[in-house]
Amino acid sequence: MASCTIRSAAIALFAILVAFPAASDPTLETVLAHSPFSSAERSALLSGRTIIQPLSEAGDRELAVGAACLIPGGSVSAILEPFLGDRPILPEEHVVKTAVLRGEPSAELFRGIELEPNAAAEIARYLKARPGLDLNLSSEEIAEFTAIERSRRTNENISKVHMHLRQLLASRYASYRESGLEGVAAYARSRGSHASPGEELRRSTRAAGLRHLAPTFERAWLNYPREVPAQASETYFWARVDVNGRPAVALVHRLSLLEGTTQVVGQRNFYVSHFFDSGESLLAVGPVEKGILVLYQDRIWLDDLSGLSGRLKRTLGRRFLESHVEQTIRALGVCRR
Repeated sequence: MASCTIRSAAIALFAILVAFPAASDPTLETVLAHSPFSSAERSALLSGRTIIQPLSEAGDRELAVGAACLIPGGSVSAILEPFLGDRPILPEEHVVKTAVLRGEPSAELFRGIELEPNAAAEIARYLKARPGLDLNLSSEEIAEFTAIERSRRTNENISKVHMHLRQLLASRYASYRESGLEGVAAYARSRGSHASPGEELRRSTRAAGLRHLAPTFERAWLNYPREVPAQASETYFWARVDVNGRPAVALVHRLSLLEGTTQVVGQRNFYVSHFFDSGESLLAVGPVEKGILVLYQDRIWLDDLSGLSGRLKRTLGRRFLESHVEQTIRALGVCRR
């Protein structure tokens, strides 16, 4: 893997195309003059290598990794195509099932979601839900699950929890569609504390360097559903994934906008049922004289990333995220090593 130093801030990585969004095919050398890359890293990009490195993080519970590469041929639309398909960009080895969300929010949209494998164990977690890290639920959602009248029949309990889970997802989907990040309910943690995925995602977006590269996209992304240009396109998804042997559910929003000659695509995991709080991926693709410059970054928020054990988890987490970024861009056919 190429350089993995933390000296490169996210704002610098995504500001590589600063001052060029409306220009026509600037030289790569000129663009890189505004970048944080060392001379060795610039030479690596010019020779066709991919740079993958940690980025400055928006908080002590965030992990952030970015990638950059130069593609000598092809077109922006061809590079973007795999990022704009009918599946969200998630680690393929963990994805069980995904679906595009179409139509008004309702529990029926989520009828394909089942907490398999080990449904009985997962259902028990919901029936005994409490503030903490085991499940990402608001205080109100915890009360709803623990109020379910339990049956001696496991299948009946599974059916009841699935019904409430689908209603929860429909409610969170509706709230985000109506109010964006302000509508994302906080997760109840132990000792009366909370984790706010809406605020986490807001901080991630502000740390990503979009203000210089694509200010219109940044405003739309931060203020969604307000200030979204008519030419922007968007898609919603749900995803069922397996994480450490447990089923998890995610709600995902994707927004794409052409700003000048730079196409920007954002993807948010604005609800995840456990393992991490929230996540955001950002892609920028723009033409330069020697080809097309591709910039990509992933950001995720996790709990328990403080103290000595937290530093170890952060190191291991960064390695995992670097590997995920590399696998993602390879699987999508861009930034080949």
